[in-house]
Amino acid sequence: MEAMEKMVAPKARVLRDGKEVFVPAREVVPGDIIILETICTTKISVKDIRIFSFL
Repeated sequence: MEAMEKMVAPKARVLRDGKEVFVPAREVVPGDIIILETICTTKISVKDIRIFSFL
């Protein structure tokens, strides 16, 4: 499993410039809104996370 993780680049689902896009996790920048789902597993390191629920 560890070898498989090294071969697959992690992607992030973000809202950027008003559009929902998938980008390599390394390319997430300040101002991107990261879209998380309950089924997602995400390894992140960020300084500031603000969570909003629209439900």
